[in-house]
Amino acid sequence: QPVNQGAAWNVSLTRKIARVIATEARAIGVDTIFAPVVNMITDPRFGRLQEGYSENPILTAHLGEAAVLGLQNGAAPLSYLDNTSVAALGKHYAAYGSPQGGLNGGPAIMSKRTLYEQYLRPWKKMAAAGLRAVMPAHNTVLDVPCHANEWLINDVLRDAFGFGKGVALSDCNDIGVLADFRIAANRSHAAALALKAGVDWDLQCGTDPQDWGYNALPQALKDGLISLGDID
Repeated sequence: QPVNQGAAWNVSLTRKIARVIATEARAIGVDTIFAPVVNMITDPRFGRLQEGYSENPILTAHLGEAAVLGLQNGAAPLSYLDNTSVAALGKHYAAYGSPQGGLNGGPAIMSKRTLYEQYLRPWKKMAAAGLRAVMPAHNTVLDVPCHANEWLINDVLRDAFGFGKGVALSDCNDIGVLADFRIAANRSHAAALALKAGVDWDLQCGTDPQDWGYNALPQALKDGLISLGDID
């Protein structure tokens, strides 16, 4: 578990573990894995604490970087990966693990300064290491749901941190959840908000296509909420 790796305080060990994981995953045809997880669990009531390395931003940043380098075998950004490597998909972006009341998906209520100095620190370091993909978090950051947070995904991660053309994959059906946050009027509006915020892929969970966010993109196009340029 990542929490055990954090307790080891051993950056080189985390990179070696990541190399083994990448080699085994690629050998069976997997090309992207949902790691590293750099949630910093600061509320002990939060039930997913085993997924993160530590509640400390400096340790988490170094271990997240080591995992990216190990999974991708130190590949330079935008270069092709070798046949013993996988694309690293970091999660959950951002400030996931410190929700109000310890509840999964609860709002991350903090100042912009705290967000930058603590919760964005690992993401900046992983982006510089060549991170290929991210998964936005369930929660809101500065009162905006992460899956509709163009400032967080495009302005901060892609432009300021150098993530660039890296891929953003939604968390499970979280595009449609934008309607539950009351910032989208319906499914097509939610799909348009997520697409414009920089979410590239839709992680479709369950068996009902009505729950799948980007299945509503044709309707969003028809409604004039997005353009073909946005889709391209």
